[in-house]
Amino acid sequence: MKIGAQLYTVRDFTKTEEDVRSTFRKIAKMGYTCVQISAIWNVEPKKLREIADENGLEIVITHADKERILNDTLAVIEEHKVMGCKHIGIGYNRFQADQIESYSNFIREYDQAAKLIHKNGLKLHYHNHAFEFEKVGDITGFEYFVKETDPALWGFILDTFWVQYGGKNPADVITELEGRITAIHYKDFTMKDDKQKMAEILEGNLDWTKIVDATEKTKIEFVLIEQDGDWAVGPFESLETSYNNLNRFLSKR
Repeated sequence: MKIGAQLYTVRDFTKTEEDVRSTFRKIAKMGYTCVQISAIWNVEPKKLREIADENGLEIVITHADKERILNDTLAVIEEHKVMGCKHIGIGYNRFQADQIESYSNFIREYDQAAKLIHKNGLKLHYHNHAFEFEKVGDITGFEYFVKETDPALWGFILDTFWVQYGGKNPADVITELEGRITAIHYKDFTMKDDKQKMAEILEGNLDWTKIVDATEKTKIEFVLIEQDGDWAVGPFESLETSYNNLNRFLSKR
């Protein structure tokens, strides 16, 4: 597996080209070898590729604008090719929890984009939060999504924190999705002041032995460390702590 940084973690430090250059330099110095592009709206794909190359970082997946994925698919494909990135991610879609049609309509709507993306040698991926694990009858929205999408066209960017928050075991879901996860978000889960919080990797309560076992057994290529908030100190420190903790953990296996 390759360990990367999900740049949404440092979204407040990627607003200009110089911000991005400084941020990429810091991330590479920590030891990261790849990144996920997310929440970077003001830097052109060609420049992002140049800055990544300067720092020895590979752009492996994105969270792209879902409306552009749907309505300007070819342009999005070309931008990803410029970045050297084969994986296009949808970072968020709010479904109607009590209506399975909300999922079926979304899948039907985006299938055409997924087919065109696939035809051009790339792949579309969906990133989960917790609400997809709400039940609609006897099935969760996420289970329906997995069941009703073509594995050749759709992958999943699974998020360990949100899976746990949604009441499922991350290692079990990773195993169930074997072959459908190219990139996974590693994010720990803890309790503080009787509230569920995000935490740096191995600083919370998730069973990382089982999660890493499942990641390795299902041959997930990219592990992307992310923390949306709840940082112990700050976002860069969070990425560095998680990277160091995970590397130490992996070296002892």
